[in-house]
Amino acid sequence: MDQSLKDLRFDTAVFWVQIHDLPARKMTLEAVEGISKPLGCIIHCSDEDETDGREFMRVRVEIDIMKSLSRGRRVWFGPASDGWVSFRYECLPVFCYMCGRLMHDAKDCDVWICSKGTLNVQ
Repeated sequence: MDQSLKDLRFDTAVFWVQIHDLPARKMTLEAVEGISKPLGCIIHCSDEDETDGREFMRVRVEIDIMKSLSRGRRVWFGPASDGWVSFRYECLPVFCYMCGRLMHDAKDCDVWICSKGTLNVQ
């Protein structure tokens, strides 16, 4: 690597993301990639066995770790049909359930400290 140390960036990481609560007919790579596109840059996988978790789908995503992780999103499934899909991240390092960010836990979270213990994990 011929890059200067000051030019190196450590603000993204690659994770497998599980997408739960999908209708059976939407458990396709195309649907999952569309749903997970707002999470970050999709890393395409040629092996379908790695993406099929039986009751959920998986996708590999390069995520900006300086932002809060999304817990899910509302998705439109068709005419008069929408719903919520949940995201679960595999093999996360230290994670704060108060603010949704990596690299610290709740006891070190500025959001938690400023709330003086009045916040609840949602």
